[in-house]
Amino acid sequence: MDFPKSKEEIIKKRTNIEKQLNEIIFSLNLKISFDEIKRMIYNEQDQSVLHQIINKFYNEQDVDELNKILAVVNEAWNYFPHKILNELSPAEKILESQQ
Repeated sequence: MDFPKSKEEIIKKRTNIEKQLNEIIFSLNLKISFDEIKRMIYNEQDQSVLHQIINKFYNEQDVDELNKILAVVNEAWNYFPHKILNELSPAEKILESQQ
């Protein structure tokens, strides 16, 4: 993960991640929405939720496509808020620690 330099950078990154995830969801005709993914990330209690999210995307893709999906899901995990982190994302926590 590239370290964010500002809150604005984090917000811009979130917009890009949302767009990418919605494109993937649409192209794979998945039965999950972006809002559901965001809710899962927010309410996570441990890393098993990340595995649950990844499993929702697995649709017998080739390795290259699966790697792209995993990268976007990982970015979502790092850039969207988690309740357990006082409603901040890991990226925001990094930014907070740098200031």
